[in-house]
Amino acid sequence: MQQLKRIEDFFRLCGDPPSAIPEAQSIAAAEVPDPYRRMLAHNGHMTVALESFHDSTLELRVLSEHTAEPFYARKIQLLHPETRRILQFGIVRLNLDYSDEPVRQRILARDTPLGRILLEHGFMTRVVTHDLLRISLNHELADALGVDSKRERPTTFGRIATVNVDNQPAVELLEIVTPQSLAL
Repeated sequence: MQQLKRIEDFFRLCGDPPSAIPEAQSIAAAEVPDPYRRMLAHNGHMTVALESFHDSTLELRVLSEHTAEPFYARKIQLLHPETRRILQFGIVRLNLDYSDEPVRQRILARDTPLGRILLEHGFMTRVVTHDLLRISLNHELADALGVDSKRERPTTFGRIATVNVDNQPAVELLEIVTPQSLAL
């Protein structure tokens, strides 16, 4: 299977129609305003960045999933456990051949963010950020982010990254930070 490199690739992977794919522009890290830059412009797990920023663990909500062995893909939200605020929207595709059975079982249990699982198992922890994105919210993405696009900022930021094993992409990620997730 071909590596996912554009936002369109991730949304198509989930079977979304072209109208659901938001407009996105690749931008340099210097163009990403803080605190988005702190959340996105690094080669670490978003789970860790968001947990550190919010001083809390995160909850996982799986919106949809698809399996085509050895690949497993899912569309997710990460939520603050107390406020239930959506902090991140993401689409991930994993090559399950790179995971051992305990990691695979934890992933498929759908109850813990992927970054937390990988870190707890000391497995697949090399993250590479490939692209930072300025994303215009369309109706579908605004809903997935829990954003009232008529009242709130119509733009947010995200990244495309991979977690590599033996220099091969074992996990491909589209991670979009919700505007309200950075409100203090």
